[in-house]
Amino acid sequence: MYSSLEQNTPDGLLATMYNGINFNTFRVNRVQPNVNIQLNEGTPPDPEFANSPVTSLVWPAGIRKFSYRMNPDVPAGNFPDQDNVQIAFNVLDDSQKKFYPYPKGTMPKYVNYQCSDYEYALNPVSEEYGGGTEMYRIRHPQMPLKHHYPRQPKTSFDGAVKGAKLIIVREGNTRIVEAAIPWSEIPEVWKKVEEGKTVKFSYRVNDNTNRGCMELSKNRSVAKINGSFQVDWVEHWANELEFAFEK
Repeated sequence: MYSSLEQNTPDGLLATMYNGINFNTFRVNRVQPNVNIQLNEGTPPDPEFANSPVTSLVWPAGIRKFSYRMNPDVPAGNFPDQDNVQIAFNVLDDSQKKFYPYPKGTMPKYVNYQCSDYEYALNPVSEEYGGGTEMYRIRHPQMPLKHHYPRQPKTSFDGAVKGAKLIIVREGNTRIVEAAIPWSEIPEVWKKVEEGKTVKFSYRVNDNTNRGCMELSKNRSVAKINGSFQVDWVEHWANELEFAFEK
């Protein structure tokens, strides 16, 4: 639905609302721009407040009233750029995804759409935290969409994938990453394999020398810039490359 302001009259705003080719003109009452707020130093005028004890809210002593951390590390590893790899599977049907594939009245994939259902970050673990590697679950059909900041609510799916195997080896300037994921972790992918259907898959290589977007689907004819990986505010390309499994 769209609106168009046609005329400003003393009686109100004369607007035209239209949806497709259906037009309808009506008046909208004007809201006065001046709002007066009076401080009541006596008894609260609302009886609901008068029946309750009044408590002063005081900011804790010694705590800054505004604090934030620039560029915090998140598990995805691409903001800021770290040395890791992200992988993602696109297997759910449109009816199973969290978001509608396209707004009504537009063609499919016209706007940003959900093109990854399972996503994992293949991370080396700092020696400060025990060393080794971990396969961190970023996205899952049963997880809410989030960037895994420490302040965000936790779910039972947060954290490393149990039973996954990950090896990261460096040979000079070459980084070799090998991973194995239990089928129980990605049941919708296994379902496609069992049915003999293709699976859409992509990966992203992150490099701390800031080499930009290095994704499998970048500049492919079947893909456009789209939110295939986290984090959302850096360049990604749609997870639309299809792969088949040999039996």
